[in-house]
Amino acid sequence: MADSKSKAKGKAKVAANAVELAVGNKVDVAKGTSVPNGFKGTVEKIYTNSAMLTIDDFDTEDSVVVEDLKHKTVINFANITLGGKPVKAPITEEDEAKNKNKNARKSGAVKTIKPADEKDDEKK
Repeated sequence: MADSKSKAKGKAKVAANAVELAVGNKVDVAKGTSVPNGFKGTVEKIYTNSAMLTIDDFDTEDSVVVEDLKHKTVINFANITLGGKPVKAPITEEDEAKNKNKNARKSGAVKTIKPADEKDDEKK
């Protein structure tokens, strides 16, 4: 039970061969349980776990759905492939800074200092 909670809090696992997604990439979305229609599209915007895509190439039988969506939709990274490989979110400057600080703390280069009120509680 504890394992399922820890997995939910952590980030989803990304395949080792995953490629970084960028705005303007031409991607494929396979038809599946969470995506009713497969199509080819272009990345318009990238979110934390998904991307907004412009729907470029699709089956003619899906044309009504595509028109209703105004040729745009948001798809989870798990359902997107780029050149046949799974995708991952690009690393932001904020993520780089967090990783840099985390690695510095692990190496002992940065010392964690407790706030004054916590130090007082320890003495009592």
